[in-house]
Amino acid sequence: MVERYKGDPYWMMTKYPGACSSCGEKISRGSRAFYFPKGRTLLGEACGCGEVAAQRFAAEAADEAAYNQGYGV
Repeated sequence: MVERYKGDPYWMMTKYPGACSSCGEKISRGSRAFYFPKGRTLLGEACGCGEVAAQRFAAEAADEAAYNQGYGV
């Protein structure tokens, strides 16, 4: 089980139009995007940037959980 923390990024449905912070592609209202609340960064799903970031975050969170489990934390 991967533990979730307050500042973790998450998928959201956008309320307002915007642009992907990585590639600059437009993100329309009601689109799915990956949001990093600490940096207020939004990555689009349609351009693929959000999917890459979500997979990377999931892998890093799983690694951290495995590391912490092995050391009894």
